[in-house]
Formats: sequence, C-alpha cells, structure tokens
Amino acid sequence: MQLSCQYVTSTHCKGGRLYAPSYKSIHTMTSDTFRVSHAASTTQATATEQGTVDRVIAKVGQEVQSLEAEMLKTLSEQTTAEKSTSKTAADITALRHRCHGEELNIAEAQNELAKLQVGGVIQWQHRCSPTKWIKHVCTVPSARYIGGRAGSGMT
Repeated sequence: MQLSCQYVTSTHCKGGRLYAPSYKSIHTMTSDTFRVSHAASTTQATATEQGTVDRVIAKVGQEVQSLEAEMLKTLSEQTTAEKSTSKTAADITALRHRCHGEELNIAEAQNELAKLQVGGVIQWQHRCSPTKWIKHVCTVPSARYIGGRAGSGMT
C-alpha cells in the first residue's frame, strides 16, 4: 500500500503538494492498521497468557489448599500423639507409685515374717534346755534363722 501512495503522490500531483495530505492520511491509516492488527495479535497473545496465568494461579491455589489440609492433618496427629504421650506419662507415674507402695508392703511383710521367726526361735530357746540349744546352734547353719523358712530346724 505504501508503494501505491508514493506512485500517486509522485505522478498525479504537481510537486507533491496536492495529494500530500492524502498521502499522510493513507500512511497514517496504514500505520494505524498495522498498530491495530499488532495490538489485536498482542491482545490475543495477552489473553492467551492471561488464560495460562489464570490456570497456573488456580493450580497453585489448589496446591495451597492441599498443603493446608495436610498441615491440619499433621497438626491433628501431632496433638493426638502429644495427648497420648501425656496420658502414657501419667499412667507410668501412677504405676511407679503403685509399685513403690507394693514394695513397701513387701518390706513390711518381710519384717513381720522376720519378727515371727525371731519370736519362734526365742520361744523354742525357752522350751529347750541350754545344752540342746547350744548343740542345735552349733550344728545348724544360721540361714535357718535369717531368711530361712519359718519353723525350719525347730522341734
């Protein structure tokens, strides 16, 4: 189109003055048409890019929601584990107190048993003659009296 404008201006006008405004107008119209077509293609490219960006934003939004859901799930599991750990620690503490109480009961029972054994030995000693007692003490190991069975070796 530009070639025809030059041809018109150079052959049909005297000195290029008569058709100079038309040439400028055609040239402006051509450049405007180019700008409009370029803008249209740019707009189409921009629309395509905008669509791509929108899809990426939607995908990132879904990933963020997925990560948030995963974080909430992990936090819930962590809270459950902490509660379980706390309950287990409390149960262990209660069990230790119970075991300590049972150990004290066992020690008291052993003390009572030792008292009974000593009482039994003392009673046996009082019932026996001193000779029989000395003979028995010399021949019987001391384990019969300390930690042995109640009444063992005594007649």
